[in-house]
Amino acid sequence: MIKQKREILKAASEFTGLSDKMITGRSRQSDILMTRDAVCVVLKKVYGLTDASIATSIGRDRSTVSYAARRHAKRYNKVMAYRQLFNHLLAVSEGEVKA
Repeated sequence: MIKQKREILKAASEFTGLSDKMITGRSRQSDILMTRDAVCVVLKKVYGLTDASIATSIGRDRSTVSYAARRHAKRYNKVMAYRQLFNHLLAVSEGEVKA
């Protein structure tokens, strides 16, 4: 896994209190799914990684990343916890906040 992927996953884990294994696991529990989606979207939009590359690094199918990107705008506008997490991950990716 490249440095950026590890950094974003670590930042998401620390921000939410979920372990890396939980985030990359098979659970569809809403808070875990939301965290996984935020990680996927940041890796895709900020780092320009392909869906397949992101999916491999989180142990999921490529469609997981595609669906995360589709849900992003609606979730960002309606769910404050998701918005805060996503903004935190963006800040980490831009070097404004340490992971």
